[in-house]
Amino acid sequence: MLTAPGYLALGRRFGADRPAQVIVAANLVLSVTTWTSVARGADAGFFDVIAPLCIVTWLVGSIALAVAARRRGASLGFAVALPALVVATIPLAQFGGGLLTAAFWAALATRRAPQPALA
Repeated sequence: MLTAPGYLALGRRFGADRPAQVIVAANLVLSVTTWTSVARGADAGFFDVIAPLCIVTWLVGSIALAVAARRRGASLGFAVALPALVVATIPLAQFGGGLLTAAFWAALATRRAPQPALA
């Protein structure tokens, strides 16, 4: 859930508020189901249905956000990285994929935002 503000900011920046909100909602539900599993010590019965739906929703939202970003002048690498974060975060989690996700957000946070032109 720590990435929610980042996704919402990207949605605003690229005129794709809805895809960003979908990503955040999917991440919130996935987070709750995951923490439920941690608290119970095992996955709840609904986990096997809800978690994949959330991941697919996150991926589709990321693709929509990437398309919007590309249309607004973002680099191809940046646009490809958005959906790739889903793969890095979830399927590659056992192999340190979260570090790739963290590196993306850290790099994005340290980039200087473009300044408006002075008239």
